[in-house]
Amino acid sequence: MKTNAFLGAASLAFLLCVSALPSSAANTAATTAPSKVKAASACSLLTQADIQAAVGAPIGAGTPSTDTVCTWMVPAGSNASVKYVTLQLNDLASYDGGQQVAKMSSAVKLTTANAGSDGSYYLAVGNQVGLVVKKGLVSFKVAVYATVPVEKKEAMELPLAQKVVGKI
Repeated sequence: MKTNAFLGAASLAFLLCVSALPSSAANTAATTAPSKVKAASACSLLTQADIQAAVGAPIGAGTPSTDTVCTWMVPAGSNASVKYVTLQLNDLASYDGGQQVAKMSSAVKLTTANAGSDGSYYLAVGNQVGLVVKKGLVSFKVAVYATVPVEKKEAMELPLAQKVVGKI
């Protein structure tokens, strides 16, 4: 069971990394995130209260790994099904890349979402899912890592994505 969860998480991480690769050098300049988003760290786009409201569990403060990636962890010792939440800011090549990856593998499920943006979809591999969103020249991914069905994760990710859309 743990091996399947690990493989699912590793597969999703790989696919999301691959989707972050620009599709061409010419496309990269045209899809660079605007300075407004570059200047904001990912941690500034969601609050601890936003995360807690969406996941229904206590959550720690956001911790940046870079200006474009923030992670909120559930406190150690909690019996909550949610373990952590991430927000990753990207350029449009990442959004397009996720769609391309879904077309190449039957193991990847892409489902349209409505995050109030210029486009959004859930990208799922096994029991792991992330909500990928684009607005203007920016894309981002919100992911809830929890031991609940994919549909519940999607329901937690949507209000978080909508909050971010309202700020970029």
